[in-house]
Amino acid sequence: MLFCHATESDVTVVKEILDLFGRASGLKVNYTKSSATVLHGDQTTHETIPSLGCATAGLPVTYLGIPLTVRRPSAGQLQPLVDKVTGHLPTWKAWLMNQAGRLALVKSVLCAIPVHQLLAFAG
Repeated sequence: MLFCHATESDVTVVKEILDLFGRASGLKVNYTKSSATVLHGDQTTHETIPSLGCATAGLPVTYLGIPLTVRRPSAGQLQPLVDKVTGHLPTWKAWLMNQAGRLALVKSVLCAIPVHQLLAFAG
């Protein structure tokens, strides 16, 4: 994720930054799988995105499973998180564990799933 002010002259700088990241990490940026989102930009900002070679995406955007938006996330945007947590419940053999074992499982697994998303919303 890269935040910048985009002008026509900055497109080459953005590509150089991404190439530098690729050389440092050993990864290669795939511009066809990447997207750019404009926040508070004008028409010229929208016109510079195609020169990057990536698609334009509008908000809300999901990045690493976290819905990114300028407002508080709606219940519908957080529904995949709820589905992920509830999807773990039927696979457990809770009747084979005592109450302390079930509590430890809930604390370790169910609490860990939403932690990275909720930390992103805390700031």
